[in-house]
Amino acid sequence: MLTNPQFAAPAAIQTFTYEGTPVSFAKGNDVMVNATEMAKPFGKRPAKWLELPSTIEFLTKLKAIRKSDRLVESINGVGTWLHEDAAIEFARWLSPEFSIWCNDRIKELARDGVAVINDDDAVIAHAMQVLQKRLDAKTQQVQILQGENEHLQLENKALAPKAQYTDEVLQSTSTVTFTEVAKELNFRSATALINRLLNERVIYRQSGRLLPTAKYSGKGFFTSRTHRFYHTDGTPDASVMTVVTQKGRAFLYNYFFGGRAAI
Repeated sequence: MLTNPQFAAPAAIQTFTYEGTPVSFAKGNDVMVNATEMAKPFGKRPAKWLELPSTIEFLTKLKAIRKSDRLVESINGVGTWLHEDAAIEFARWLSPEFSIWCNDRIKELARDGVAVINDDDAVIAHAMQVLQKRLDAKTQQVQILQGENEHLQLENKALAPKAQYTDEVLQSTSTVTFTEVAKELNFRSATALINRLLNERVIYRQSGRLLPTAKYSGKGFFTSRTHRFYHTDGTPDASVMTVVTQKGRAFLYNYFFGGRAAI
């Protein structure tokens, strides 16, 4: 199995929709299917299927028969792609009905065809579209945060007794919650992301708090955020939660997409 930054042959992208989820097919000498998009409706990951002994055996025999190394490929930020034969096998693991749907789409491409673009322009263009959407989302988040900051600064001047609390809120714009990061990394929930990091010993739980393990301690990836509140009887209190810094946000993105199997 090879993991290359680009497809080795010219390809063009055509997107079909399965139960509301877009699935991209790249037509070149062979059809390659975006396995990351395939797995999304089923809450699964291609990496899990690729680890199975039955999958390793299947891909080994498929490589020998097809005499091709282009069975599994990965593009950072876009996902894992599978050769059409492997994609059908992967789809069968996800759902028999989905496998039939994928097979029909591959036959449709073989019958109708799509315009072929030289030098992998289609794959690169698709990757750029995905990355542009993420950039636009980040830009929108920054604009929202800037607007919130301006509003909080005005409140801070007008409400001197609450200055300490306002400062803490302003500081929180440099951190994000696990819920926000989980959405960006396409995890089903913050719990799923946290469990993954616990299993891979990036963080550990102590006295109800999430802390970085020795390997990642002191790198500034995680910090704590104090939330002050009042009980119904008016008694002040505070809770401490672990959040992800902007440095940690970049680290987690590279951890899951920087050369590793896509989610």
